[in-house]
Amino acid sequence: FAQSPGIPAQIRFACNSILNAISPQGALPGSVQASPSKSKPNYFYHWVRDSSLTLREAIQKGYTQKVNDFIQLTRNQQLKALAKLAPDSANRFEAVDAVLGAAKWDMVTGEEITAWMNPQNDGPALRASTLIPYYSSLKNGNLKSTLKDVIFTDLDFVARNYNQPSFDIWEEVVGVHFYTVLAHYRAMREGAEFALQAGNAEAATRYTQTASELRAKLDDFYSSEKGYLISTLFPEGVFPNGPAKPSLLDVATLLAVLHSAMDGDAFSIMDDRVMATVLALKNAFEPLYAVNQIKANKLGELLNSALGRYVEDHYNGYVTTGLGNPWFISTHAMAEYYYRLVAQLGKDGAITVTETNLNFFKALRLSQDLNPGQVIPQGSDLFREIHGALNEEGERYLRRSEYHTQSNGSQSEEINRDTGINQGAVDLTWNYASYLSMMRARQAARAVLGLN
Repeated sequence: FAQSPGIPAQIRFACNSILNAISPQGALPGSVQASPSKSKPNYFYHWVRDSSLTLREAIQKGYTQKVNDFIQLTRNQQLKALAKLAPDSANRFEAVDAVLGAAKWDMVTGEEITAWMNPQNDGPALRASTLIPYYSSLKNGNLKSTLKDVIFTDLDFVARNYNQPSFDIWEEVVGVHFYTVLAHYRAMREGAEFALQAGNAEAATRYTQTASELRAKLDDFYSSEKGYLISTLFPEGVFPNGPAKPSLLDVATLLAVLHSAMDGDAFSIMDDRVMATVLALKNAFEPLYAVNQIKANKLGELLNSALGRYVEDHYNGYVTTGLGNPWFISTHAMAEYYYRLVAQLGKDGAITVTETNLNFFKALRLSQDLNPGQVIPQGSDLFREIHGALNEEGERYLRRSEYHTQSNGSQSEEINRDTGINQGAVDLTWNYASYLSMMRARQAARAVLGLN
């Protein structure tokens, strides 16, 4: 493999890729391409999920005009949906929500793609959580007023649809998904505070009540029998569909934590059930791909294994009848998790070992045995050993990403499971958003460890 361009160059490439992905030539201002690929596969669409995650990084980087164009585009899409509001009927929002729940939109015409796996109800929640912090940074004016309308429209969509089954983030399975429920929970928690600040007490009460129901639902996703978070629940009347996925072990659960969990709340970075799920993902994917037999880069530095979406996956980047591959976003997610855990432990000041997270810490191959109930104080030799080992796990996943990145910095959607060569949609925008999010987490971890 050609050597990756290195961290500073890769950050620049990721930033430029995001800039180029928002409002690309020939597309509507504010639209965000999932990939420039227009055939085999055609990913030249504006996905609500992908665009919301990309906007988080655009806001971080201060790409103000791009963000503002996105806000206006979103409001235009919402107004198109709201025009379908039926007068005084029990289902007056049915046609509205069919549009708001659409997963992807045409980059040129701005029309929703109706012949697709709809609805995907996580999108408006992610968008609201992305834009609420941005609202406070705006000065009063037309754009701020428009943004308030955008946020309330998304929040109200969540409040109407939080208990409805929808497609998962891979657009394959209908059910109630951990990713979607956690995204809804965060949106309702943050939305309640946003509504209070906006003087809308009725909405704040409604969002708070919805958040309470969602919080209760989240605990149902942890399987003590399996020892990890399962990706999907199938309520009465909804039957498993799509590809066979008996394990229900899916990197989407980890992505949910990274995208929507709040510090000190349900299923945060520190939750021992999340730690158990991360270990289950690591153990499941390590033997799955031949490329994971490569254990070190050309410098002799150790690599962790690349991860895919779920072990039963048959989408190879082109067809759904092949064999699944590793994905950059999945591998970045593992690195980001370990980095964020390092940073959070630096704040919390102690490590508590439980029956649930015991094997997670044992997998670090520490010099001492651990026992459930053990509290490891910050400043102890064992704490420092664990802290350093967690950071090294993150570094090994970063090196795996670097190992398969093309020499110019390009990352396609997938990594061939046998050859390690990129395949599928070229320059997946989500890859670069996840890379930048990972690197911000790395910087925070290094600051805690005194490595910056």
